[in-house]
Amino acid sequence: MRKIARARLQGLSEARAPTRSAGRSRMRTWRSKGLLLGALVCLGCVASSEGASTEGASSEGASSSESLTFVAATSDGGLTGPGTITAPDEVECVEPEEGDPPSDWIAAAPLPPPDLRELVARGERGEAVLVGPAPARRRTVRLAESVQAQDEDGTITTRSALVVGGTRIVIGSTATRVTSTTRTLDPGRTPLDDVDVVRTVALEGTTRRIERVALAQRSTGIVLDELDLIADLDPCESEAFDDLDHVFPAEMPPVRFPPMSDCHQDECVTIKRSWIQAHHHVWMVHRAIEALNAASPGVRAQAWALRGERGDGTRLSARDSSFANWFGEYDADRFGAVRQAINHLWRTFSTGEHGLVTLRHRCPHQPQNGGNACFTAIGNPSAHHSVLGYVNYCPTYFDNGDLAQVETTIHEPLHHVFVELGGILRSIRDRHSHWHGNLCIADLQNGAQYGTAAAEHLAQYEADDGGDCSHRSKAVRNVSNYDGFIRHFGDAFWRGDMVRWPSWPPPPPPPEPTPQPPAPGSCTLGEEGCQCADAVYDDVPDGDSEIGMTCSDHDGEMSCAATEFGVQVVGICTRCEGFERAGGCECTDTEQCAPGLFCFGTDTHGIGGTGHCYPQDPPSWACLADCQRLFDDDHATCLQDHPTGGRCIDSLCSALEAEQCFQQGLVCRDGDCVDECDADQDCVELGYPSETFHCESNECRRAI
Repeated sequence: MRKIARARLQGLSEARAPTRSAGRSRMRTWRSKGLLLGALVCLGCVASSEGASTEGASSEGASSSESLTFVAATSDGGLTGPGTITAPDEVECVEPEEGDPPSDWIAAAPLPPPDLRELVARGERGEAVLVGPAPARRRTVRLAESVQAQDEDGTITTRSALVVGGTRIVIGSTATRVTSTTRTLDPGRTPLDDVDVVRTVALEGTTRRIERVALAQRSTGIVLDELDLIADLDPCESEAFDDLDHVFPAEMPPVRFPPMSDCHQDECVTIKRSWIQAHHHVWMVHRAIEALNAASPGVRAQAWALRGERGDGTRLSARDSSFANWFGEYDADRFGAVRQAINHLWRTFSTGEHGLVTLRHRCPHQPQNGGNACFTAIGNPSAHHSVLGYVNYCPTYFDNGDLAQVETTIHEPLHHVFVELGGILRSIRDRHSHWHGNLCIADLQNGAQYGTAAAEHLAQYEADDGGDCSHRSKAVRNVSNYDGFIRHFGDAFWRGDMVRWPSWPPPPPPPEPTPQPPAPGSCTLGEEGCQCADAVYDDVPDGDSEIGMTCSDHDGEMSCAATEFGVQVVGICTRCEGFERAGGCECTDTEQCAPGLFCFGTDTHGIGGTGHCYPQDPPSWACLADCQRLFDDDHATCLQDHPTGGRCIDSLCSALEAEQCFQQGLVCRDGDCVDECDADQDCVELGYPSETFHCESNECRRAI
């Protein structure tokens, strides 16, 4: 039952279900602990004297159609018109307790969309599965009715002919005589319980008219036979389409209106208008869930949480387009339950059957139906589905807005439905008990979980300890979670706000190609941009790549800088200018060095020295002082391969002399082997940078 406010009703404990005969199984009275298992409603209800006779209905509106009338063959070969629809006189119903469904319960088999393979292929490619319709050249919609129909008493009647406008169409062999007022549609060998009459309705301009009548196989959609036939559309249907003024997707299956009784013309228009929209919305969600089911598990789990996309590339809200918003994070068991429910609902919309019975619409009025739950329930319900197969639209329904009416139209057929969770069939219902808090022992909530806020609470609640207190399992069993999601999702496509679903995140950019050093022979060693050259003769090594390498400085300073090519480090001659200078480049301040490098040597003799850019842990062969300033000698150099590491030597000391002095435990200065220091202070007085050098073994050596 769909309500405006919550209500609790006193209820009795049993109900009668419609029966089926003529070779079909009979619906039994189902009981469990004194509670009806087969009749799911929004809350307990008592409805008495619910006669649904259509007497006088034609004067009130839309109990029959002038443009399309089925006629049935009688035993004597004559024809008779459609019979009246009468609901049970007394109805007693409550929501069932947990337990097994009735033995007659039949889970609806899925009806895969004809384009399922393409939908799945799109998803596997990371593309949108559903795409909004492009503007149509012609506006048409198809309406379907079964050739075989279940009467009120459960009898299956085969329609032998129909009347469209003033033309009688015989359903049978084409050998039947054709006259100016009689035509024939031949179903061939297709079983009649799988045959539909499909009317194609043109919606162009101000006229809603039938322009084609066909027989189609329901299970496949294949057209068996068709006639071009112009006729006016039923006034109720015509006005409903007028109100919508909508362009339907070309691939949308035919709309099937349930049989209707006791409804005035304006009530008929409102119900059919909502049913058309609900048909579209359920169809879109059915396509989405079936595409997910056929996709690989990884794609399915990812798409479950994704949202839809607008025409400008922005994404819709999770409320309007994400399964996860309404049913919680992806879980294979819950996914299966949601799919079962949506498949059952789509089968109801596409075939008109709810389990084993035909779904019917009623509009109870007072005083004729004063005992109906529409008038006895507390809270002014807008509709109820107390007895399996009978959806009652209450007066409150017609006072609601369009979106609320569509949501109610989706809501009611979801009663009397079971889904499998954890290997157990459980009912979809309105009322749930659920706990909260750590260990799920606080704040017990009972009652109907109507509306968006309650539905999202069940789908998203999480206690501080990370548990959900069974809220997710309640979400996939709560009617409002389905009607809310289907209405939001379908309406987003209906109004053109959503044009693609799901909206996949952009793929990660391709990895940058691994840089490579210049190929051998492609440049001159020692020149800018090329590998460094070996230092020979009087070449001065430089840079921070490796010992003994140098670059030509003939047109400006360059350094043999350590350059990364993937995991490979190669010395490349790099020009030293501006800021962010490479390793080994001259500098007067750290700000001139590239990030991660520091200027060493500027504090030679206090301040004013010329340093070099090196990392915080400089290469062992690097001299960390300004050699020329240290010795006041323009020809002083850095001896990179000294036994103690990089060391400044003046122009009067050769590399050989420096080695000989070291062998004596001395230092070469001004051509002589001498003790350079006895304490760190001696090094400072000699001009070595105080933060970088200390006295060790009578020599001023690098401290880092």
